[in-house]
Formats: sequence, C-alpha cells, structure tokens
Amino acid sequence: MVIFIHGGGLVAGFRNEASSARFTDFVRDFALSRGFLFISPDHRLVWPSAGLDIIEDMKTLFAFPADSSFSETYLPSGVSLDTPRIVALGVIAEA
Repeated sequence: MVIFIHGGGLVAGFRNEASSARFTDFVRDFALSRGFLFISPDHRLVWPSAGLDIIEDMKTLFAFPADSSFSETYLPSGVSLDTPRIVALGVIAEA
C-alpha cells in the first residue's frame, strides 16, 4: 500500500490541488499499475486546527488499514493487505 500525503507542510494544501496533481497522478498510476493500493488522504490543517489534531489524523490513517476488518470491508474478496509493506511519501514545495 502507498500512502501519499499532499504538500503544504500540514499548514496548507489539499489532496486534489492543481499544483501537485501531475506528480500525485504519476505516483498513483505507478502504484496501481504494480498492484498496490493507493491512498491520498485529506487531513485537517494547522489552522483552524491544532498540530495535535493533525497528529491524530495521521495516527488514525495508519491504524485504519492495519485493522483486521479493513481487508474484509474495503478490498475485493480474496485480496488482503500486507501491512508490513506500507510506504508513506509526500511532497513539499521546498524540496
């Protein structure tokens, strides 16, 4: 599974932002073409939320697919998630 976090330093941005859409599409297409599940979540931003809210969002994001019911509920029959093989990556404008 590939988890792709959008740019913005947790302060700005959103998952479908035009400035990073081309790279997001490339990563998504690359992952899916190789049989990986691809997740690009929206999360709360520092304003109006607090940093601890974003940490909770990220903890929830990583706990969600690790739950045993995830494969049964969200994946096709006979497909399971290899939880030790989760890749997280993202973009940031300053990189």
